[in-house]
Amino acid sequence: MNSMDTNTIAIIGGILIGLIAVIGLRKSNPTKFDERQKMIRGRGYKYGFISMMLADIAVYLLSNLMPIPRFFFVLIPIFISDLIFMTYTILNHAYYGYNKKNNTPILLTVLGIIWLIAVFINPSLEDKITNGFLSLICLIPAVSIWIDRYKTERDDE
Repeated sequence: MNSMDTNTIAIIGGILIGLIAVIGLRKSNPTKFDERQKMIRGRGYKYGFISMMLADIAVYLLSNLMPIPRFFFVLIPIFISDLIFMTYTILNHAYYGYNKKNNTPILLTVLGIIWLIAVFINPSLEDKITNGFLSLICLIPAVSIWIDRYKTERDDE
């Protein structure tokens, strides 16, 4: 058995353990949404799906003009649709249920800054594109959450 097989098995095992932990935590404390939040989330899913279709078309057209890494064909549309959904629901107060606490902006900000630093450190153009894209995926929702928190605090005063 070579080391690649061992690494692959370890990664798959880690993912499975993580999934089991997440499923267990979700069953013990399910997220609850009110009717307004459910309606906004449904609209967010619709906008996310439309953006995924448009991103698929854009990636296909761009692939004819310039070389795009193969994993981008799958990841870009998925990430863009998730980003649209997250931003829309965060700014409309429907991303988090009324029984959950919002602690993710700190983690997203830290991850986004780490990947942004990696953009400037890596010499490879492909690594710069990948790390830049990952930093945007983390920083845009984090900024949306920080803006939403600021607006909420300002409205409460």
